[in-house]
Amino acid sequence: YKAFRRDVLNKLTLESNGFGFDPEFTVKVARLGLMIREVPVSYHPRSFREGKKITWLDGLKAVAALFWFKYARSI
Repeated sequence: YKAFRRDVLNKLTLESNGFGFDPEFTVKVARLGLMIREVPVSYHPRSFREGKKITWLDGLKAVAALFWFKYARSI
């Protein structure tokens, strides 16, 4: 989960939807010099049968998005 103040979101121009949002948001917030803190949450993952359809390919897309927004895009 990501939690942030509205004023932080207003400073960003976001292009991604889906799994690309997380790496894009993280890179752009870090570029602004804002602190990112991790907060523990309780999590009970769904099974494939219950609707979880994420695969290793989604992880690869997230890593590609990190590099794209870190090195090829600006805020």
